[in-house]
Amino acid sequence: MKRWIVVLGIAVLANSAMAADVDGPALIGATQSAPCREALGMAQAAFLSDQAQPVPAVQVSATSSSKLVAGADVDEPADAVDPRVFTKLPVPEPEGAVVFWQTQPSHGRRLVIDQVTRSMHDTFKLRSVNAALAPSSYVKRRADDPAEASEELFSSVLRIPVIFQSEGTGELWAIDSGSVFGTLPPWKVYFQESGRYRMGCQIQFQSATGARVPRHIKRLENLLLRSVGPGRGHAEFGSFHHVFEADRERIWTNAILRPWSIPQQQFNTRAQVDAGLKQWARGGQARGALLQEILSQLPLAERSLATRYKHAFGMDNAKSEQLAHRWIDAMLRAYYYFPDQQ
Repeated sequence: MKRWIVVLGIAVLANSAMAADVDGPALIGATQSAPCREALGMAQAAFLSDQAQPVPAVQVSATSSSKLVAGADVDEPADAVDPRVFTKLPVPEPEGAVVFWQTQPSHGRRLVIDQVTRSMHDTFKLRSVNAALAPSSYVKRRADDPAEASEELFSSVLRIPVIFQSEGTGELWAIDSGSVFGTLPPWKVYFQESGRYRMGCQIQFQSATGARVPRHIKRLENLLLRSVGPGRGHAEFGSFHHVFEADRERIWTNAILRPWSIPQQQFNTRAQVDAGLKQWARGGQARGALLQEILSQLPLAERSLATRYKHAFGMDNAKSEQLAHRWIDAMLRAYYYFPDQQ
């Protein structure tokens, strides 16, 4: 099968122009495959949404040739699976395990969603099994040696696999949208071909490192990292804790590539962060000096980001300055958590 890359331009905002260093999702692999083309459309919509991390659409468009049968955005995993397509199997152990079994096989294979809850986290595995395998045999063999009973396609934490059913053929296909802790991870699309499931294509999103990041933004990032200390989860300066590193990485990436996806909620207000930093800076001369560097860098970074928005997205002065102010505020607040300021 001929493999090539398609990069599609996107309309970022109604009054924005596409820039050379801001690309939409890129489809790599089986570009003529119906599942891959549909997944690319979902990726475009997700990229342009206000989601912090683009995920496959749970609402399929009216023109789509597929319907969602697993992965709906609901609280309980069992409610996210279409009972007309999957049968829930009883699993005696371990506690919290659930198996969703494709009721009607296709071309000699079934898809199986295997869920296990460990340490309060749900882990999901999407497997392909031989249609001749009985449900009871799968449940029994999965506890001993799952590899003997099935072929694992992919696994995910906290997120149930997103599975679609083609309206015409009834065949199932799935999207692995990567780790919930990732920053614009690639999507991998799985579908049946020649009697087996395989990853037929990927959809890649441009990283912030692939764009021209203003130097004042890079310097602000370095200063903020210095203030929280080295290493994941380390709190060198005692009065606050790291928030999730993944959240900070998403904020930087979205500020550069997806400025319309401004965070809606953060741990502290700006007033709480300012008060917490002021109190922290009293702990020594080095802290005070570093805080002054950060405060001096904020307006430089904000002007630099506003300039990028004008050039890269065609925004007018008012819109670019407003968004840049909100993003710099979000960046600052993403680095700190002051429980005493609540």
